[in-house]
Amino acid sequence: MKITRRFITLLAFFFIASLVFVPQRTLAQENLTRRPDQWTVYTIDPVPWVWLTEKPDAVRRDGIQFTLPDSADGKYPVFLLANYHGNLTGKMVAATLSLTAAPETVIIYRPEPNNDGPSPANVRLYFQTFSGWTSPSPVCSDYWYSNPVSVTLENLAAGGTTTLTNAFDPALWSDMNGHFGTNDAAHMAAFAAGLKEVKEIGLSFGGGWFFSTGVAVSSGSATFGLENYRISRVVTSPQAEP
Repeated sequence: MKITRRFITLLAFFFIASLVFVPQRTLAQENLTRRPDQWTVYTIDPVPWVWLTEKPDAVRRDGIQFTLPDSADGKYPVFLLANYHGNLTGKMVAATLSLTAAPETVIIYRPEPNNDGPSPANVRLYFQTFSGWTSPSPVCSDYWYSNPVSVTLENLAAGGTTTLTNAFDPALWSDMNGHFGTNDAAHMAAFAAGLKEVKEIGLSFGGGWFFSTGVAVSSGSATFGLENYRISRVVTSPQAEP
């Protein structure tokens, strides 16, 4: 068989093309709500100031839910957290939330002295570098809140479902004292270290000036739902030099 110069040229072209990597972005995800037993609702009872824990109810489609208490009972859910014990560096988070409320339901945040801020009861993304709330850490940079990514519970009830999405970028998270991860070199280092030492991750409920003061209903009834909570990493394949 006669091999032409054109055939050899085409063969060489396809061989070289096979050596060039085309960048591809694939999303590797883990949905934490598929492990409902790993989640805990942390509720504060201001009198006599104790933390209460309960397991949320598992629901279909890998979600979980819990009922907001009546504020007359004096108890306010503050956190919905899952055990994580992982490294969040280079990852992002997306949480799909829902709130089913009876007509005329009013949701409030826990009243505290000097908490007269403008924000109504809300929920946001959150992670911490210690386990549980029986012995909270005294270090403010052990607590990180998505800022400003959040949704008011009133809007959540009106909208059906809402997805909060945030990258683990220091400019998008603030600590217990309201300092962003970009505040200075010390906070940048603390945020980077915190991402590598995560113990629990989930959501925080707050209002006014505070991100974790707790919420409840003052009238009516409401059930909060976490449809899914996904941690993901975007993987980019290598690209040959031009």
